[in-house]
Amino acid sequence: MEGEIQPTLSPRLGAGRAFGMLALVFVAQTFFGIVVVIVGMFIAVARDVNFEDKRQMTQAMESMNAPLLLIPILGSAAALYFLALAWVPSWLHDRSSTGFGSVRLSLKQIVVAAGCGVAIGVVYCVLVSYMPPSPDQLGPLAKIAARPGLGRAALAVVAVLLAPPFEEVFFRGVLFKGFAESWGFVPAGILVTVLFVGSHVFEIFLYWPAALAILTLALATLAVRLKTSSVGSAILLHASYNLVVMVAFYLGKHG
Repeated sequence: MEGEIQPTLSPRLGAGRAFGMLALVFVAQTFFGIVVVIVGMFIAVARDVNFEDKRQMTQAMESMNAPLLLIPILGSAAALYFLALAWVPSWLHDRSSTGFGSVRLSLKQIVVAAGCGVAIGVVYCVLVSYMPPSPDQLGPLAKIAARPGLGRAALAVVAVLLAPPFEEVFFRGVLFKGFAESWGFVPAGILVTVLFVGSHVFEIFLYWPAALAILTLALATLAVRLKTSSVGSAILLHASYNLVVMVAFYLGKHG
């Protein structure tokens, strides 16, 4: 109908470019991590850190925790933004089933998404209380979260504010769009779930409750993303889950 406003649709991405985006974002994350380590080592040398002294070496490594958490994810987010700008420039305004979706969630959708995240987090924390992990079963991030200090504070910022929007836009957003355009929703959903769980492998492979929690989180975020046709609901669920887990660490109920 003449004068009718048509929904914005982002250009086709496809599986090939989605895999290219996956590889480039991973390279960006690795690059920024390496840069942080190199700069940290130069600073340690300038401060005359004795690398043969285990205590000094541990302190030097711990001083890099905060920048190692913050800088790589910010660099990865920047890489994702520029790649999306180049390949799917209108994706954020795409209200279709493979776009960002609705930016206005109903109160019910907000409550359901946040409630699901909290529920998954609480169930995981209950499992942890009955089957606490040994120190050897804790992943790198869990070890940081278990120790008070700047590293844990940086992890809290990343877990609650940075990781949820980045990972949901990346996995349940643009990657899901690219895979779904080439293979359909079911294969795309399976693949992004496998990739998401795989990206947390160092945190979960020695402790099955953590693996179960991450798999449940992956399935729940995909479900609400599809149900609400909005990545925003997945971000909210993810952030709610991470908030519960971080609160548990601060209360000494984990690790």
